[in-house]
Amino acid sequence: RQTFCGSACVEAWIDETGYMLRRRVEERDHGVCALCRIDAGALCDFVRRVLKRCRAGFRCQDRTCRGHAAERETMRRGFPATSAARTWWEADHVVAVVDGGSNLLTNIRTLCCPCHKRVTADLAARRARDRRGQLVLPSCHGTGEPGGGV
Repeated sequence: RQTFCGSACVEAWIDETGYMLRRRVEERDHGVCALCRIDAGALCDFVRRVLKRCRAGFRCQDRTCRGHAAERETMRRGFPATSAARTWWEADHVVAVVDGGSNLLTNIRTLCCPCHKRVTADLAARRARDRRGQLVLPSCHGTGEPGGGV
């Protein structure tokens, strides 16, 4: 804090650099997905709590085990395995950085893992289409016309 002129500059630096950005997004959105409105943080906590009650753990074959049924259902919907993820939400750019978006908090939203996967796949597909559309064949003799045209 000694390198800044005051608290406002520190806050601006934190917002611009992305330092502690995820924590700020969590404080603002509380793990609720901006697209589907599911509370991904609460859902993950619920599944973990119910799984803790199961004494068989990973080897559980009981069809009535609520914890493992909940985990199977959430995995079917695109959430990671409960033990594999810190949380079930991601901080996502509203306007992607490659499209000119910034790391400011106003350009960051909370997305659950399934929505984040879908948005990322859509962005990758759009960028692939854009790259294919920008493919320019070299012209003959520098005129820009196919076949030359001297």
